[in-house]
Amino acid sequence: MPASRRPIQVYLQHSCPIMRAGLQTVLSAQDDFAVQSDPRSPPMQGADCVIIVDYEGGLRAAKNNLARHLGQPTRLLVLTTQDKEWEIRHAIENGVHGYLLQGCDAAELVDGVRMLSRGNRYLCETAHRGVTESFARDTLTPRETDVLRVLARGSSDKLIARELGITAGTVKSHMKQLLHKLGATARTHAVVVAMERGLLVDQQHV
Repeated sequence: MPASRRPIQVYLQHSCPIMRAGLQTVLSAQDDFAVQSDPRSPPMQGADCVIIVDYEGGLRAAKNNLARHLGQPTRLLVLTTQDKEWEIRHAIENGVHGYLLQGCDAAELVDGVRMLSRGNRYLCETAHRGVTESFARDTLTPRETDVLRVLARGSSDKLIARELGITAGTVKSHMKQLLHKLGATARTHAVVVAMERGLLVDQQHV
């Protein structure tokens, strides 16, 4: 690394101590990285700073607009086991710059950090595929999502209508759209597809 070039500053804010220890070992081996692994310390100052976080930590940091607050181009890299389509898209749309699944190899982790430090995004293959497929599909409306959540509890059209304060006819109309948008052949199939895509994640707690 040229002496005139600043090292890429990496801040480990992942909530799991074992993950932080492993990340410290892998990333500290890179000559062009300066790694800080104490989650209690504020992110380091510098032009090139990548913060590695777990899923919930990444969403909190993005929501708090951490990069702007610190006045530096800090980049957020999520390292997680959460691989559902909606979870990935939700993170990216809310300000996360990179997304890696736990179990990725060391080379991909290093590449991801370097890409983010240059101002680019980095998505692992699974995340990239999930986001791409998500944008290619029809998006559920808020009311269709409400119907889907009640349906997932095994409720009939009558019970769904009563809980949501709508008519049974309206429920049937929403159900028709749900089956079409999810590519499902039956109500139970729609629930299975929604679970596979992460559409039944409790968005209020994500």
